[in-house]
Amino acid sequence: MSALVIEREVIGGMFVNTGKKKTVKNLGWLFRHGNLVTELHFKQDGLEYRLTAYLVDGRIYSTHFASREVFTTVFNRNRNMRGVVCFFNDGEYQYVGELTTK
Repeated sequence: MSALVIEREVIGGMFVNTGKKKTVKNLGWLFRHGNLVTELHFKQDGLEYRLTAYLVDGRIYSTHFASREVFTTVFNRNRNMRGVVCFFNDGEYQYVGELTTK
């Protein structure tokens, strides 16, 4: 499954979309840039979920995910994302958590 990375730049102290987008192959891109991730948003999008990661340099990574259980299993294995704040919204409940590693 592919994902989309949106480039942004700082103008007047705020991030502004530059219009540059690129498709990346899989989660490997996000894990390689994991030390730059400031927060993750995991939201129900129809029958599946959408993961959106915000990076400190302004880039946004976005992809679909099968389930919350798959998300937590995959992301809790990645050590360089330990402590990243996660915002979950499953349509009925909203909660905030932090990634830990096993």
